[in-house]
Amino acid sequence: MRSIEHGYYMDTPLSHRLLMTMRSLGEFRGRQHLYADQFPEVLATLRRVAIVQSTESSNRIEGIIVAPDRIDALVLKKIKPRDRSEQEVAGYRDVLSSIHANHENIRLSTGQILEWHRSLYRFTEERGGEWKAKDNAILEVRPDGRQVVRFQPGSALATPEFMDKLLSLFDRALDKAETDPLLQRHRAHARAVYYRRFETSLSGCELSNAPTSAHGPEKRRKGEVSRTRPRCPMAAYRRLIR
Repeated sequence: MRSIEHGYYMDTPLSHRLLMTMRSLGEFRGRQHLYADQFPEVLATLRRVAIVQSTESSNRIEGIIVAPDRIDALVLKKIKPRDRSEQEVAGYRDVLSSIHANHENIRLSTGQILEWHRSLYRFTEERGGEWKAKDNAILEVRPDGRQVVRFQPGSALATPEFMDKLLSLFDRALDKAETDPLLQRHRAHARAVYYRRFETSLSGCELSNAPTSAHGPEKRRKGEVSRTRPRCPMAAYRRLIR
């Protein structure tokens, strides 16, 4: 929070590689506008490919794996989700699609974030769209079964105020236009992740290398722990440049 609140980010050193990447993104964004005017069908095809690839890779990072022969049809809404993994992918798909369709008019707010979180879980039995009601922790489960606290997020009591303040500072930083909006989005997302702020049965997280099964509910093997990582709708939003 301090990097945004006190403007520390203005003095953050940036590597030449990052600057070149940001420059390339700006150039490709300009080409995108050209395609939109002259080759709309090409841009539509590229957008479909991008949505499928982004949905698959983003969920795979979270440990959510869907069979390769079903991911395209699932993202394009040609089939219905058949298990928990596909349900989570379907929720992410809908949030990402809504952001792609309305990103120019989206202004981040706590209500918008909660609505996205509710949509992430709408195909599952989980109830999304609420700030966490109790404190949680990120746990590491050692091979001998011992649990070690790797990270202690902010408290549940302070979460609503924290998010209100974070978004207020985020809007103020965007309005000042002193730094690239994409970098500001990543900073805001990093601060929001610190609070692990949503209320689901998965709010307490355990770290392991056990992925969610591509063919049904995850099976826990000896020495492994189920993936219990809450989904974050801001992860989808920060991929887009206003």
